[in-house]
Amino acid sequence: MNAFEFRNDGRTNPASLQIEMVERKGFGHPDTLADAIAEETSRRYASHCMDRFGAVAHHWFDKVMLIGGEADVDFRAGRMIRPVRAILAGKAVRAVGNEEIPLMRIFREAVAHVFAGTLKNFRFEEYCVCELSVCDSVGPGQRSTRYRPKSASEVKELESGRLVSNDCNLCVGFAPYTPSELLSLDLERFLLSPQQQSRRPWLGSDIKTVVTRVGAKTRVLANIPMLASHVESLATYLDMREALEAELKLYCSDYLTSDCDVVVNPEWIHGRAYLTATGTCLDTGDIGVVGRGNRHSGLITPMRSMSIEASAGKNPLDHTGKLLNVAASLIAEQVYRELEVATTVYIFSKKGDPVQAPSIVAVHCDAETAIPENCASRTAQIAGNALDDIDVIRTELLAGSARLF
Repeated sequence: MNAFEFRNDGRTNPASLQIEMVERKGFGHPDTLADAIAEETSRRYASHCMDRFGAVAHHWFDKVMLIGGEADVDFRAGRMIRPVRAILAGKAVRAVGNEEIPLMRIFREAVAHVFAGTLKNFRFEEYCVCELSVCDSVGPGQRSTRYRPKSASEVKELESGRLVSNDCNLCVGFAPYTPSELLSLDLERFLLSPQQQSRRPWLGSDIKTVVTRVGAKTRVLANIPMLASHVESLATYLDMREALEAELKLYCSDYLTSDCDVVVNPEWIHGRAYLTATGTCLDTGDIGVVGRGNRHSGLITPMRSMSIEASAGKNPLDHTGKLLNVAASLIAEQVYRELEVATTVYIFSKKGDPVQAPSIVAVHCDAETAIPENCASRTAQIAGNALDDIDVIRTELLAGSARLF
């Protein structure tokens, strides 16, 4: 760290504000699908490079776009009639010497994997068209080996020294999550659990939740698509929606100590049913783009400090917008565990900074009372340890175990 700041500034934790708002775009939301595909492509690309060249070639796959298709949807029936387009744009090493890296195959496999694990009734070969627009242009001041290595040894050279950031990034992490934030995450986990999916095979995965709290009153708005093939009629839909809403109210009442209202698919008031063919509005023409949805916290939290970095798909070796967002969260979590006060961590890294030594790290604790003087040195130690252990974060990213969206 080039500069470190610890501050007990007494700012208010969102949990104690009069009004709080939180949003989550579920795993089947087009924007979240785009994030997942970008990250899965990066992992598969890295794995291929490790197998073939012994190191990860440079890449940026954070520009995935999904162009929604079209479905013929009615009660008792739902089928795709125009395919989804999945587009990968970005920069990457396309070949090492004379050996091409099979980018299209890697991308197609990533898309198929994400869709298979998220959507229902989606026949990939029939319902999806993949397009590639990846360049290997060399930027100003960069060595040609960065994107056009002539051999495996040149790929390895990029990892042999101390890796430095090739971008400027502002990163943020916070802890703990408020009850409203946890509820937004846990509602989706509950609905996508094997038990719920077995009981309600008609549940889609494009689950969007917005949790708002005014004083002690919490309201949950949940948009949950139903598979058209499982819904007999509008009357059936209304009964299914009402039963689901009642169960979610019970779930929330057990979860929260405050009063809570739940509304599922509010368009039912106007006689409209939220039906899809595969469980996502992607099959009715909606668009998904990396970085437009959840932050790396898994949430959209407008009442929090948050980074707008699109982390999914970026190179896990040296992209500080990816690595240091995860590190900021880890630092905040450990400081919270030790001090038991809400904590926000800010990290700034500029081009040329060693990945483990960003320009600025600031730890702000939202305590209303004084904190012992030694907390400043302890938080600096926690931050330094987390940055020194950046290889652990890389390993988790390559394994797909670090949350980014």
